[in-house]
Amino acid sequence: MTSLPKRLEMRFEPVGMLRAEMVFREAVEGVPRMKGNGNIEAEGSVVKASYPLM
Repeated sequence: MTSLPKRLEMRFEPVGMLRAEMVFREAVEGVPRMKGNGNIEAEGSVVKASYPLM
């Protein structure tokens, strides 16, 4: 990722999950894998990540 996101949204879900969505101006490539139980994925200019807090 070469630039800061133009939009960042984070939310905590009652089931103990933290979710984040970042939207960039350009397509994102080379998103690193998340270690542990979390998930991260990129599609075009959107990167979504989720991670259990408990």
